[in-house]
Amino acid sequence: MLRRALGSQGAEVSAMGLGCMGMTFGYGPVARERAIATIDRALELGVTFFDTSDHYGPESLGLSEASADTIRRAHAVHPLTAVQSEYSLWSRDMEAEVIPTLHGLGIGFVPYSPLGRGFLTGSISGPDDLAENDFRRTNPRFQGDSLVRNRELVGHVQRIAADRGATAAQVALAWVLASVPDAVPIPGTTRPERVEQNAAALDVELTEEDRRLLDETFPPGAAAGERRPAPFMATLNG
Repeated sequence: MLRRALGSQGAEVSAMGLGCMGMTFGYGPVARERAIATIDRALELGVTFFDTSDHYGPESLGLSEASADTIRRAHAVHPLTAVQSEYSLWSRDMEAEVIPTLHGLGIGFVPYSPLGRGFLTGSISGPDDLAENDFRRTNPRFQGDSLVRNRELVGHVQRIAADRGATAAQVALAWVLASVPDAVPIPGTTRPERVEQNAAALDVELTEEDRRLLDETFPPGAAAGERRPAPFMATLNG
């Protein structure tokens, strides 16, 4: 698997990581055996970057969803290797200040939810596709008129994917990889076959016309609804 430098502190990891939140939290129950099989398959494919957090279970430490000002202040106290924030075709607010700040300071960028919490795969048509305890049922982008509008947006991704002989997920990941060439996205999954498909996104080459269409279809703010419920949004980018 291709590797990328993660910031300027010397870390080098696989160009595609694996987000592990869904193995223990947020998207419904997952069998332990399947989660282990997913991690094993990622290792076989050359993934060396597994993203976890003390929010998902026992204590690990990181900086996530921080504002540009907070990043600068934290970096002045101790050099940061990377900062994690949500970033995808339908969540591009990091482009205005955070990503330029990271580049200026030599800090790596780790986009989480690069598949729009699974919506950009085209496999979610409504709440009935989600487990009863899946937190996406409370996400504004998965509800009502916002859901209808966002399904229309995903249709553009699916059409490009069909032209490229790829999946919508692979096109969405290829866009992230091309838009921020030093980023290391961490799509989350609990299925070995999805790890394989996500890793194959590294081989998907979008044309200039593909990228132009995606950028025009998904300008910042294009997605209908906030990316998280209001109480959560109030805690972000602090």
